[in-house]
Amino acid sequence: MDADRIALTGLNMAGDLTPRAAAFEKRIAALVAMPACLEPWLGFPNETAWLRASGTP
Repeated sequence: MDADRIALTGLNMAGDLTPRAAAFEKRIAALVAMPACLEPWLGFPNETAWLRASGTP
């Protein structure tokens, strides 16, 4: 292991925390942050028009 080239990956809550860790840990050379998506359907407005029309929050 090369201590000068550590990569860090975070998924969901860890995806929110990994950038913070990388900001303070100088040994981290790469970062993959995948934070949680609280409302994924907002990325598909046309496909979910029926959902909005039904009054579902």
